[in-house]
Amino acid sequence: MYVEDLLLKIRDNLSMFRNKIDSWHTDFIISISSHAENGKSLSSKQLEIFLKLIRKIKNNIVSNGLISEREIEILLSEPTYRKPPYESNVVPREVRYLGDNLLGFRCNVNNTIRDTIRNLCKGAERLGINLETSGLLRPRFEWLYKIWIVPVYSFNINEIINVIKMYKFQMDIVTDSYLKSARNNVSSPSMFTISDDVFIATVYNDIILASWITEIAEGLRL
Repeated sequence: MYVEDLLLKIRDNLSMFRNKIDSWHTDFIISISSHAENGKSLSSKQLEIFLKLIRKIKNNIVSNGLISEREIEILLSEPTYRKPPYESNVVPREVRYLGDNLLGFRCNVNNTIRDTIRNLCKGAERLGINLETSGLLRPRFEWLYKIWIVPVYSFNINEIINVIKMYKFQMDIVTDSYLKSARNNVSSPSMFTISDDVFIATVYNDIILASWITEIAEGLRL
């Protein structure tokens, strides 16, 4: 049996492994199955993760009748593939603060993570905010640098932090400090002060006021 065939069998019978395969591996299997089903090659890293899972649950696979004990032993000792795997180009999962309330996410291609990041501004719609007419930014993929650029707002800050934890994105001290400050100041009022004849505005959670200061009053972002 080819590795891809066993992958698709497990995908089609995930209910049999409800207490054996966690949510991360479930999403992983669904994601890479779509590639295998469409005749695409899987990466060496994807197959390494999948075969490691198979070794862990092989007794359950056999007892559920998806493959015989002899077949699974052969598959694990001498795996064969319908399409030769390609060598993985490992990109570490990282998130960095880019300034101006924007975060940059980068990682290897992963459909589940991609869709999660793409929907990080869906919270605006739940609050009745129209992204098209409000002037709010939405997550976008920057092809030149191959990173996702995600705007941070009060309605998505907690969701962003949860995504970073869930998918184990690494961040530096600057990013960690920014996220903590952003979360702690979600409900803080804007403040205005004058120093050396310079009018200083500290704006929290008010995109309209911030835009007015920078675009109409020609203020500088700091």
